[in-house]
Amino acid sequence: AWLAPWRRDPERYRVPHPDGHAIDVWVVPARDAEPGNPGPAVLQIHGGPHAAHGPPPGPEMLALAAAGISVLYPTPPGSPRDGEAI
Repeated sequence: AWLAPWRRDPERYRVPHPDGHAIDVWVVPARDAEPGNPGPAVLQIHGGPHAAHGPPPGPEMLALAAAGISVLYPTPPGSPRDGEAI
């Protein structure tokens, strides 16, 4: 219940890579974002190489979205979620 006022459901995108695989990217839209126009945004990169983002956004991402800043968070190739061969 405490999270409900700040909840933002992320949008998932599969971005094709020239090598033939796809990269998972999630976007937490800002509070006032309009479709097709996310407004100001930040790119959140996880530490690694043994980390990976999943769909649930972290609290810092929700705080940014509540402040009007969209957050993009990809899982780059080489993350355990995708396998080291990518």
